[in-house]
Amino acid sequence: MIAYLRGNLYQRDLNDVVIDVNGVGYRVAVSLQTSCKLPEPGEHVELLIHTHVREDQLDLYGFLLEKERRLFRFLMSVNGIGAKSALSILSGIPTDELIELIRDGDSKRLTKVQGIGQKTAERVILELKDKINKYWAKSQTEVYATRSDVREDVISALVNLGYRAKDAEVAVTRILVKDEVEFTFKELLKQTLGNMR
Repeated sequence: MIAYLRGNLYQRDLNDVVIDVNGVGYRVAVSLQTSCKLPEPGEHVELLIHTHVREDQLDLYGFLLEKERRLFRFLMSVNGIGAKSALSILSGIPTDELIELIRDGDSKRLTKVQGIGQKTAERVILELKDKINKYWAKSQTEVYATRSDVREDVISALVNLGYRAKDAEVAVTRILVKDEVEFTFKELLKQTLGNMR
């Protein structure tokens, strides 16, 4: 599974980008929110990745923030919402606003996203409201994933960067044991890479 890509932006469209990683071009679907924040082609870019595997296809979805990737995965867990619909919702509504409208039960705002009807909007709210409230406290401004989720994502990213799985696991565990704090994906990856060089 690809969890993270770092390279140069080769091409950017509204709905997808191509990232050149050491001469290999990865096509990655992105939300409009992410696309608007990306640099110009030729510049350095880092994306968190969700790898979506189907019988005949492997698709990559990219995110600048763990918060957006987590919300994407939450949306896909809703019955009737696939990867493309989840990305469409994230393109139509900024991440923080989407979290709040799910929390507030505002199905009307969700129906303004193309392809999302009233029943689907109500199902999203019904199935995600408790998850949203549990995962993101009302007062949080910086969202942190659970330690185990971040740990697994960082290990996967390190393996994709060429480190042995065992070495990656030991290095990540060493950081987490030493510092009893909550890390974002980027923070933990940066600290771990610093200790592995």
